[in-house]
Amino acid sequence: MNHALLIAEYGSISCGMGMLDRLVKQSVIVPLYAKPICIGKYVMIFSGDVENLRESQGVLQSVGREQLVNTFLLTAAHRDILEYLSGPQRRGSLRYPVEAIGIFETRTIACGLFALDAALKHGNVTLLRLGMGQFIGGKCYFLLTGTVSDVQQAFVHGQGVLPEQDFVGMEVIPSPDRLTLTMLLEGYQDTDSAQQ
Repeated sequence: MNHALLIAEYGSISCGMGMLDRLVKQSVIVPLYAKPICIGKYVMIFSGDVENLRESQGVLQSVGREQLVNTFLLTAAHRDILEYLSGPQRRGSLRYPVEAIGIFETRTIACGLFALDAALKHGNVTLLRLGMGQFIGGKCYFLLTGTVSDVQQAFVHGQGVLPEQDFVGMEVIPSPDRLTLTMLLEGYQDTDSAQQ
């Protein structure tokens, strides 16, 4: 699996869709994620080797750049991000009891992935969930688990790579209740299993 990612956010859905086809046709890169999101943006995430992704980023910055909101290249993306984006499970496993869970929020998907990469590389933490754009106003958030100090350390590094205006907030919850975790990860309570 390639360890480089190219992320692009467009302010126009039609322009983003056109650029998706253009990039796939002219370069050896693999789209992992390509969707319209809230507030009318279009987001694409590609994997591939660094040179092909760098070349594709050059195309993004020269063609249709007036609609390009944000783009960046992660040349050595953390393995957990790649597995989350390309794997069928799309969520880390959780073992009880959980020492701490952390929630980190950014204004854009590109900034969220950049912060997540830094957090995973500098903290002994596990990625549980990655929320990108849809139904959350184009924002990004991720959930990490580990010890309280490990999650805090990871978040310090994640916040440290972001411009201040792109950071929204973070929260570290020590010893979260099992029901809280169920709601954070699933969004609903399974009443059948809760009664067992």
